[in-house]
This record gives sequence, C-alpha cells and structure tokens, in this order.
Amino acid sequence: MKQKEDLIMKRLLMILALGVLIVAASAYSYKIESGPWVVKFNSSQKLIDSSQNVGGSAEVIKLIDQDENLVAWINLYSFSTQLYVDSYLDTLMNISIRSMQITNATEGSSAIDGSVGKVAEGYSSKYNRIWRGIAYPFKAKYNAFAGTNTSKYFVTFSSLQEPDQFKEIKESFHAINLAAISEEGS
Repeated sequence: MKQKEDLIMKRLLMILALGVLIVAASAYSYKIESGPWVVKFNSSQKLIDSSQNVGGSAEVIKLIDQDENLVAWINLYSFSTQLYVDSYLDTLMNISIRSMQITNATEGSSAIDGSVGKVAEGYSSKYNRIWRGIAYPFKAKYNAFAGTNTSKYFVTFSSLQEPDQFKEIKESFHAINLAAISEEGS
C-alpha cells in the first residue's frame, strides 16, 4: 500500500513540475525602444506596446492587453540638468497619484532595476481598479555639494494589472538610456 501511495505522489509531483515548466515557458520577453531608451521586461500576459514622444524630455510607452485595454504605461524622462533624486521621485509619485485619482495611497521604497525608488499603491476612482506604480532614477550619482543623489534620467511604471502581473514586470524591469551611457564614454 505504501509503495502505491509513493508512486501516486511521484506522479503528482511530476505533473506539478511539468505545469510549472509550461507556465514558465509561456512568459513573453519584451524589448521596447523609445527615443534614446530601451526597456526590457518579462510578462506572462501578451501585451501590445505603443510608444511616443510626448514633449522634449518625455517618452511614453503604453501597454495594451489582447482585449485592447490599457493595462500599464511607462514614462521615461531625460533632462538637460541634474535633479535631486528624492524630491523629484516624490514629485513624480505625487503627480501619478493625483492623475490616477488615488485615495489613501500606500507609499514606500523599493529596489528597482538596481536603484532605490519609490513604490505606491491605491484604489483609482478614475479606472475603478487598484493602481500600482514605481518611480526610480537611472544613473543617479552622489552630488557632494548638494549632499544628495542627483540624476538627469527618471523612469515611472504605472499598472492597473493584477498583483502577480505587476510583480512579474517590476522584478524583471530594466531600462537603459543610451544617451546617458554615451555621455559617460565621452
């Protein structure tokens, strides 16, 4: 009897492992170019991207699901002068929270794409869904004169997706500003 139970358990574990492999294999890898930016992330959700320059310093990438719903968007900012990271991240997050009509937002800090950034979450009365957002600097550096970090480049990601879909993108998210990298080399 014990031997039969062990065999059944082994088969169940094999089926479970196969299911995990199938789910892992169904993830999509995205690489989107927008202006001087390249954004990469993974998602199990099939998404269509639409990018556009919305004014001198900003690129927007909209992520649309198969039902043609806007489910997330990425804002990429490039400035000609260094901005104070902490205060500008607060500004970006406050703009996102206000524009999404969030009530009782929960805010915090998190490691994002190798930087320390801001995260927030709350109910959006504009979309009648939970909104989740991140904001972080790209290539921040310590400014000894100001006594704080500064950067000319910032990234925000806003999502109306389910928590696991948001987490999947957030944990694999990587943005590169090619102009910033070429500035370092010159």
